[in-house]
Amino acid sequence: MVNNAKELMENPLDIKIDNVGPNINSPYPDYAPVISLDGNTMIFTSRRQGSTGGKLDKESKWFEDIYISKRNSENEDWSPAVQIGSNINTPKHEASISLSPDGSQLFIYKNNKGENGDIFVSKRMGEEWSTPEKLPEPINTKYWETHAYLTKDGKTLYFVSDRPGGLGGRDIYSTTKKNDGSWSIPMNLGPSINTEYEEDSPFIVEDSTGTTMFFCSQGHKSMGGFDIFTSRLKPDGSWTEADNIVYPINTSDDDVFYVPTSDRKHAYYSSSKLGGYGDQDIYYMTIRGFEKEKHIAKLKGVVLDVQTLKPVNSTLVLKNDSGRSIAEINTSEANSSFEIVIDKGRKYELTVNADTYTPYSETVEISSLDSTRNVEIYKKVLLSKQGVAVNTDTTTTKTVIPQNTDSIKCWTVQIGAGYNMRPLYFEKALGYKITMCNDGLKRYTMGEFNNKEEAEKQKQQMVFLGYEDAYIRACFTSTSFVAGSFKKLDKIYFDFDKYDLRSESIVVLDRVVQMMNENNNMRVELLGHTDIIGTEDYNQGLSESRCKSAYEFLLSKGISRDRIEFKGFSYRVPAVPNVSPQTRQLNRRVEFRIKGR
Repeated sequence: MVNNAKELMENPLDIKIDNVGPNINSPYPDYAPVISLDGNTMIFTSRRQGSTGGKLDKESKWFEDIYISKRNSENEDWSPAVQIGSNINTPKHEASISLSPDGSQLFIYKNNKGENGDIFVSKRMGEEWSTPEKLPEPINTKYWETHAYLTKDGKTLYFVSDRPGGLGGRDIYSTTKKNDGSWSIPMNLGPSINTEYEEDSPFIVEDSTGTTMFFCSQGHKSMGGFDIFTSRLKPDGSWTEADNIVYPINTSDDDVFYVPTSDRKHAYYSSSKLGGYGDQDIYYMTIRGFEKEKHIAKLKGVVLDVQTLKPVNSTLVLKNDSGRSIAEINTSEANSSFEIVIDKGRKYELTVNADTYTPYSETVEISSLDSTRNVEIYKKVLLSKQGVAVNTDTTTTKTVIPQNTDSIKCWTVQIGAGYNMRPLYFEKALGYKITMCNDGLKRYTMGEFNNKEEAEKQKQQMVFLGYEDAYIRACFTSTSFVAGSFKKLDKIYFDFDKYDLRSESIVVLDRVVQMMNENNNMRVELLGHTDIIGTEDYNQGLSESRCKSAYEFLLSKGISRDRIEFKGFSYRVPAVPNVSPQTRQLNRRVEFRIKGR
């Protein structure tokens, strides 16, 4: 241990560590911080005087209670911490463990009489939390379970237990949720993570670079006591060798409960280091130079009803340009915000689905405007009710490029007309296709529309994003199109095992008819898809039937047969992983591809 400490102290990280202050910390042990997605709520555990029940344990320490504090977004000061509420705190031990990535579930530790201690979960109900419910077997047992972390997709739970069959004291395990809602037999993560000593407090970061676990251990290459380590999940499902996060984060005392922010530039953790307010304090660190090493961006926003602007219960999925799903987040009426760390200079497919709403799909293109500065992009995802003809699609797949001088009138939505607009101004709009037009002024175009009503809706979306200068401009464009490109068209979606056209699909198809009537050289290809339920052969026929429904509609509107092609793909080309009813709905679709002359 002494040699480890000496070696690790010779190569310290360039970081700044601050005590979060007396509104959080006390003369008593304060630890296990849990931070909300927006960074403005902290939930933590304290053994301070005034705990529920007013009892002392055998070591003359007050029983554990859970406290909560809110941060002022203007001055970044934390409010004086208060108890989280009587639904959670009791005269017995309760300790905070972790918060689900969507903020809807709080995992806590409880030590009931006659039990070794188990993991419970409380669900968010507005500003309050429900009475905690004990997680079932095989997660909890008659042995000691102390900590847990749920992944973004809600399908894998990492937890800590001292059950027999481990490598030492407490080990870290994983279990996956089955289709029937039960949990699989837990798997010990093995010697890359676990040792003959104690392990605790796993925290998972999932981003475009992969999956990283932060955890604490008394083993591996520790400086003494508990140290914080990292390990990365390999493609074969195993973990890399644990890496000490090094000094001055780790010291010779206990350093535990490490909670990084989503961009990993900051973190909260608990430490018994000297100079604090008491026994154990919560600290906030800034890792200097991080953003120069990691060219990352942050995609954040909210999901709202387009008409009421109220939060919506939804499932949000983000895939990178390699087709890999890097995030799945469930938003709720209580918390519809989301935040995802992504790489700059890449394209991402964002899909959002909610019951009774038209599915939303958008290509988010992240520009690397400044290779030394992180970019933060804010999106207000606006969902429309099914059957309501409100176009909230902001899909930015490849824009049509005119090839000749045959002109028709159209409308564009533009922002930021001027000669010297700074790139910073356009950060919130980077997810949209922006075209700079060199016709005297530099106009940033947010798409082309065949009627002014559609342009007005797009303009309102830009206003929602904060672009009060958004305006509509009449212009002329070509009637010819690049073969293989995609126009700004909604996909059309289908009910399970059906190929009947929905009412909202008629709106989309009418728009296709209008475009084809205005562009005599334009041909389209219909691409049909299904979800994964059923055999491939059955779904092949279903995908073709969905294409035929759209094909026959276009014929009924006077579009000639030689201008339309279609092809079914069964379930072979999903838009998103088929992991839930919401994502399967996004895969039951027909897309439109412009074929050119």
